[in-house]
Amino acid sequence: MPNKPIGSVPAFTIGLQDEGGGNYSVKKFPSLTTNPGLTYSSRAALYAATKPANTQAWVNGDSIPAYNGVYESTGSGWVRKSDLPIPFIIAVDAGAGTPNAILATAAYPIGESNLVLLNIYETNTGSPVTVSFDGGGTTLTIKTNTGNDVATGGLVAGMHVLGKQVGATFRIVTDQVSAAIIASAEAAEAAAVAARDAAVAAASEAVAATKFDPLLSIQIHG
Repeated sequence: MPNKPIGSVPAFTIGLQDEGGGNYSVKKFPSLTTNPGLTYSSRAALYAATKPANTQAWVNGDSIPAYNGVYESTGSGWVRKSDLPIPFIIAVDAGAGTPNAILATAAYPIGESNLVLLNIYETNTGSPVTVSFDGGGTTLTIKTNTGNDVATGGLVAGMHVLGKQVGATFRIVTDQVSAAIIASAEAAEAAAVAARDAAVAAASEAVAATKFDPLLSIQIHG
């Protein structure tokens, strides 16, 4: 087959591959493979099913997040192969928690391989702030992209943050509200200035209390 630009041949456009002689076969892209059709709501339900070797299945909905994922049958059992191939998940904060302890729901289990878009229902009134997804797994502390706790008022009602789980934290890659950061910095500056002034005043009082008066040291001899 003569060389032609990619996209000018329908077979290339739809993902077919010329294997010689003009015969085409479907070209597989493992990273884009979708659900093979077998889905179980728990690992226990999967383990109760016997399938031929190399059969793949998903577990989605187990109360233990680590049990969700893609499994492959050995013929006599199942082996977990990977997380569910769902890189982007939308989580919903409907106000079930508190401003500083968010409870969110999602259609799929959330793990460290997922990028999560989370809405903020209420403005946080303190720091640190935590989030828990679907009431299961670990309660995650929300951290900024640089690893700091979010500022009080940094998560504003109505905003959306994009982030991912990193260990026991939920690291956001979008900015918290800059006004809250500025207010926090100004408060810290004011506290530092007040502490400095108090230290200077204390030092001045100490010097005044120990000041030497030469008139009091004169001795009169008879």
